[in-house]
Amino acid sequence: MRKIFLLGVLSLLAFATGAQSYKADFNSTVDTSDPSFKANPGWAHLVSTGGYSYQKVTYTYVADGGVDASGCLQAGDQGYDDWWTGSTVALNDLLVTPQVGGTVTLQVKKATSTGNVKFYKVTKNGADWVMGDEITFEDPGLVSFDFTPVELTDIPEGTYIGIRAENVLIDDFTATTANVVLTRGLTIAQVTPAVDNNTIDCDENNQFTVKATVVLKNTGELDLNPGDEGYQLQIANMKPGTGADYVVDEVLVTQPVNVALAVGQESEPIEISVVLNEADVVALPGNDNKARRYDVVEGVTGTTHVIRNYQPIAYRPDASLFEGMTEYATGSTLNFGLATGEAARTLTLYNDGAAPLQVTAVTVEGEGFATTLVAPFTVDKHSQVEVPLTMTSATPGAKTGKLTIEGTDIEPFIVNLTGEVLDPDKWYVNFENGQLPANVLNIDSWEVSNSLVTGENKYYAVNSKNADGKLISPLLQVEDGETFGLDAARNYDTPSAVRIYYSTDRKEWTLLRTLDANAENDADRLTDTYTGYAWGSNTKYDFTRFTIDNVPAGQGYLAFEASNARIDNLLGFKVVAVEHDAFVTLADIPAAGTVNTPFNVTANLKNLTETVEAAGSYTARLYVDGAMVAEAEATELAAYGENAYSFSTLIHEQGTFEAYVEFAGEGFTATSDVVTVTIGEELATNEVQVGTNNGSDTKSAAPLTLYNNKSESETVYTAQDLGIAAGSKISRMVFKGHGTTAKSVTGTLKVWLENTEDAAPQDVLLNEDAIAAMTQVYNDSYTYDVTRDETDVLVLNLAIPFEYTGKNLRVVMHTENSGWVTCYFEHDKNVTGQSVYRSHDRTISGACIASELPVMYLTVSTEASTMAGRVTDTEGNAVAGATVTLTSRAQTAGDDAQGAPRRVSAGNQVVYTATTDAQGNYSVDVFQSGLDYDVMVTADGYKPYNGSVSFANGNVESDIVLEPEDVTAVTDITAAQADENAPIYDLMGRRLTAKPSQGIYIQNGRKHIAR
Repeated sequence: MRKIFLLGVLSLLAFATGAQSYKADFNSTVDTSDPSFKANPGWAHLVSTGGYSYQKVTYTYVADGGVDASGCLQAGDQGYDDWWTGSTVALNDLLVTPQVGGTVTLQVKKATSTGNVKFYKVTKNGADWVMGDEITFEDPGLVSFDFTPVELTDIPEGTYIGIRAENVLIDDFTATTANVVLTRGLTIAQVTPAVDNNTIDCDENNQFTVKATVVLKNTGELDLNPGDEGYQLQIANMKPGTGADYVVDEVLVTQPVNVALAVGQESEPIEISVVLNEADVVALPGNDNKARRYDVVEGVTGTTHVIRNYQPIAYRPDASLFEGMTEYATGSTLNFGLATGEAARTLTLYNDGAAPLQVTAVTVEGEGFATTLVAPFTVDKHSQVEVPLTMTSATPGAKTGKLTIEGTDIEPFIVNLTGEVLDPDKWYVNFENGQLPANVLNIDSWEVSNSLVTGENKYYAVNSKNADGKLISPLLQVEDGETFGLDAARNYDTPSAVRIYYSTDRKEWTLLRTLDANAENDADRLTDTYTGYAWGSNTKYDFTRFTIDNVPAGQGYLAFEASNARIDNLLGFKVVAVEHDAFVTLADIPAAGTVNTPFNVTANLKNLTETVEAAGSYTARLYVDGAMVAEAEATELAAYGENAYSFSTLIHEQGTFEAYVEFAGEGFTATSDVVTVTIGEELATNEVQVGTNNGSDTKSAAPLTLYNNKSESETVYTAQDLGIAAGSKISRMVFKGHGTTAKSVTGTLKVWLENTEDAAPQDVLLNEDAIAAMTQVYNDSYTYDVTRDETDVLVLNLAIPFEYTGKNLRVVMHTENSGWVTCYFEHDKNVTGQSVYRSHDRTISGACIASELPVMYLTVSTEASTMAGRVTDTEGNAVAGATVTLTSRAQTAGDDAQGAPRRVSAGNQVVYTATTDAQGNYSVDVFQSGLDYDVMVTADGYKPYNGSVSFANGNVESDIVLEPEDVTAVTDITAAQADENAPIYDLMGRRLTAKPSQGIYIQNGRKHIAR
């Protein structure tokens, strides 16, 4: 309850004891729950808060803690610790006595060791008490085991004294003279409104009643009786005052209180009411209705208590027409949209008035629209009636009509009706099943949503990322002059665009049109209008219908790309029926590899028809440099299903090659994009861990903060951290981590390395020239696969190994991703000052932030094993130009998870070759020295030499003698001797995938001629 000055003054009764001896013994219970309580009748209280309203001195009434076990008052701390400033704030909370004079005494006892009491002169300024000078006295020495009298002498008569008590008990205040003035007080304890709603209906005379029952409490020091000045109640309407307070605007009714109230007594409920006319209620400035706040006001102390906020509802019908949250006023349009058959919509006619609504007519005009609602009828006050509407499907095409609703005392509702019944032969997608169609290709980032959209047609396809993933149609037949239609809209308050493409093969795409929120011409602009609420960055903007009229005639595909945009109601062209159709949706072909190191490829094939592709009915092959090098099992591909395939091969030559995956079956051939692959030299390697993993609990840190869309870091690993020899070549870098959930995010990653004398970051991230001077070892897209388990999140296979010089190693990374994922990379918490990072969802800027050292796992080169020697003929003469080939055996290479021998695939052998010089000398570097090898030496005019070699004991020295060839054209082995499954080689010792159609080849250690 707030104090107001309705009556102009605070009512006081100057009832005085007169100038005589005075004592306050504190033997009557004091309620200290109100911080401004009075310690005794006729006293006052100067409350001190120190700036915070909740910081007050705590007082407690103690019934038996005073002199001779009588009542007393205990005071707490006169101060508090301000955590914001770190300082102690002193309070000066004063218990103010009546006007006194002469000698004043107070019994005081310490409650704690810091207990003390001070006295101040206090003056009154209007309704406020003002603290004055301190009153000095002789310190009697307070103790905690007994009360000590404190005496003030020669106090001038008429002096108000403020008692500042801190951590003490006080009792038995006396004064030679005192002038005690008792005050009246009244409080509104409770108000119960008769109508507990925000709206209140008017009667047939357009009048309404504000009515309440009130309970009063006498909170003063004198009894209240009927007829006393100001002893009355009023109802007033209120208006905003200062801050959050309301003040009286107009008193509407006044009635006296006819019951007596003793001090502390509460009244029985008292009824008060006023009848008002709606036409007389004045709306507050800025309000579009007549809602007002009504309060009860008591006249003794002027306090108020709210009854309710009431908006009077006039006695007349108040009609409105809605569908869900969308209002349809006269002149608006209800669009049935695109329908494949009969479409139904339901409007609701509301009557929010206080009088019934008499509807006299409901009519629907226009062919193709109808309603079953028949007038006349009545809509009761605060009720509604549904208005069912249908768009019939008798004939396809666009339809227009009009709905009219007429009634007594209302303006007619006239709503335009539009819609289109679709040709069943046309391709139409409205996403209302909440899914993308099975025969539509989603190449990354598209999804179906209905966020913040209501109504019948609420689902749409959305790409909320700045990605170039396409949504591709099935094969369509386009006739001359045919057009294609779609709805498009912005998604959120961000740059938005939709791009429409055409292709005959789903490989080469032609841009037909771009729809953009910032388009210069209106025809291509995505609107910035919206229906419903504005949600800031989450505003859902209205759809606009666009027509694409430049699609070439014939058979082809449409594709849609979007940047933070939505599409819906795709319509046009006839779907071409095909029995077989498949597409490579994903092909992960590494852009780099290493000689004689497994080259692993994965690919996904999606079936776009209802035809099941049986296992073995198609092929799945990997091609490198035009030759088929690996084949995956062709498992059953379900109708509209998608399978994953894995391929692995070894590439034996260093260089640059083109690689792709091809699936071929009856009626379809699906090929991935061609990837240019760089195969680097093979190195003998070992694994090195740099840093000790003792923490992975920071998501914002080096090497990358994947929690943000953009991130970069600079880390310096010292030579001592690395522990590798100068001249070592780094071919692989791995950073491990885990997330809170399994999630993948794709982005563009750039990585630079540099040998440096620096032992700490040098703000390279802020210096583009410094980064440009480093060696860039990676610049490509990268998919970060994060799981709950600790895994290899960032794996960099360097196409060209980086040579380490023995100095410190600087690593700089920068990534820009299409999304975010929580990832906790491994860190060495004991190493600081060697790593910094920056990150942001939009633009990276500002100073770098220190990071713990990311733990890095390196693959580095070691010395290769060698097989060396001399090749001669049986006479000891050097054989120059002989080819020495080492091919790994199909031997056990450890056990698999079940303990069975794991064998190297016969089609993926490691191969090393060398050619003898003029003296017949050769030397073969073998990097994978843990394998056993078959040795073949071939030379023109000599029989092939076959042997074997192992490097278990280190390098091998082996001289080889070749025998003269005793065949000229064809082999002399019999068919029984031949192994048709034996490997086939050319004269250079290279493994062939099949027998050549002509020329010389080697099998079973013999030369063969194919003619």
